[in-house]
Amino acid sequence: LMEILNKAFYAMQDSKTPMKTSVVAIILNIVLSLTLVKYMGYTGLPLAASITSIVIAILMIAMISKNVKGIVNREDIKEFIKILVSSAFMGLIIIALKNVIAGNTTMTTILRVGVSVGTGVIVYFASVLLLKNKTLDEFITKVKNKEK
Repeated sequence: LMEILNKAFYAMQDSKTPMKTSVVAIILNIVLSLTLVKYMGYTGLPLAASITSIVIAILMIAMISKNVKGIVNREDIKEFIKILVSSAFMGLIIIALKNVIAGNTTMTTILRVGVSVGTGVIVYFASVLLLKNKTLDEFITKVKNKEK
């Protein structure tokens, strides 16, 4: 997504915006990395990178939509928020399950990961269905149509 947005700005003869957002991304990533590593250990690094990417993508989409009308509409924003809420809920449930299966053997680790992934998938799709996400509805419709 970032590469597409960068190219869109370059196509509009705007090379300053991608450079400025890259500087913001570097600073944000450093701050988040240092903060999250303090609380989460090394597992905070990929979370910091993910949060930075999401924030910068939202920032760039907001900036480009000022110049190009119709790129983002209210429905897109609603769907994005629904996906964000579903993802956050899934993450909270997985974190809550983290210590349910005790032990440090290979088998308990495999079991813990399996339960976390399985529960995460179920919780995510259940919350997406409850929030009536159109993207999932479109996906289900396409799958059903291919079966016919």
